[in-house]
Amino acid sequence: RACLGFWPASMVVFTFLALLGSSTAFEYGELASFVRRHGGRVHRSLALADPAPCGSRGLVAEKPIPETDARTGPLVVVPASLEINAGRARTAMANVPGIGELDNGAVVVLWLAALDAERRRSRE
Repeated sequence: RACLGFWPASMVVFTFLALLGSSTAFEYGELASFVRRHGGRVHRSLALADPAPCGSRGLVAEKPIPETDARTGPLVVVPASLEINAGRARTAMANVPGIGELDNGAVVVLWLAALDAERRRSRE
């Protein structure tokens, strides 16, 4: 069984990006704004590329990042209040039948999918 005890808070950005379909890539700006509103940081030079140089979607530097910015701290900082971890996922998904039989990674993925579905429904 795979065991995903917790993901570092910075993984939330990349996890949410992985869940967004290519047709919703424009929502990167919304995600970056969400992170900033909750006390995080997303460097203004970063953008979502689809495809990225690696061949899949990912964060890239759309504009040059000043050397001072690169040296003074991370380019993406997600506050602990937005951390994605198995404990939070299991609490949120506790009423789902059979959830206790899934490994932590599967529970986190299901939780993220449920959050995405909820977000999409709220826009209808």
